[in-house]
Amino acid sequence: EIILVTGVQTCALPICVTHLAFSGDDRFLAGTDDQPGNTKLAVWDMESGQVANLTKQPLLTFLVWGAMVQSERRMNRHPAYHFYAGSDSQIHLYKFEFNVHTMQYSIAASKMAMPSSGLQRKYYSVGMHGGNTFMVAGSSAGELCVFNTETAVFRACIPVSCGGLLALQCSHDEARGQDTVYCGCGDGKLKLLAGQDLDWEMLAETALAGQIRSIGLASDRGLLLAGTSEGNIYLLDAKTLALVGLAEEIGRASCRERV
Repeated sequence: EIILVTGVQTCALPICVTHLAFSGDDRFLAGTDDQPGNTKLAVWDMESGQVANLTKQPLLTFLVWGAMVQSERRMNRHPAYHFYAGSDSQIHLYKFEFNVHTMQYSIAASKMAMPSSGLQRKYYSVGMHGGNTFMVAGSSAGELCVFNTETAVFRACIPVSCGGLLALQCSHDEARGQDTVYCGCGDGKLKLLAGQDLDWEMLAETALAGQIRSIGLASDRGLLLAGTSEGNIYLLDAKTLALVGLAEEIGRASCRERV
């Protein structure tokens, strides 16, 4: 019920730690708990091991770090950081900046501008897309929601699945010169989309057994791992989504080769 990291100041996060995310330079670690009405958002400085900031927030469904901006002030050489979080039907923007007067980092919070008609959604998964300009989020309604982080404005909803978009992984296809998103859906479909902002196309699709809860991409972007609610971990070709095998079967084959 608390975060314990060797050499890092502990901070009680009651009930359950729900999300952890490192900044792009690994300097800071953000975490949140699931206490309704009293959710804590903590940020640790990994160099000093101290809690850099602690605030109360609504119950959050994701955390993701965005751009790091170098300071142009002579008196302040500390970079500013941007990170984002989701709650029921809201996307929260946080600017994490060093205050030269207090000699501490502080958080300035704002919200993403949503459609005037409202967008009642829960957001399960998120990723930065096309650098740090766009953020994409998987919704409870099965849409890929696109947000512009520079203008703080909602841009588009792309229907992907009728079972909810539960997991996603952003990447870039060097051969095509396109930014891509792998979408893991509640109906067992795994889809590969390419595009940005308002323009999207589907490049590949496959079906797995169970809800797709997690997706991971190999460092060389050649293979993709997909975990499902059935307890299976699938290994797939990252470009075609062709099934390479189940992780358990691959493990057994490797063992036989070593014998």
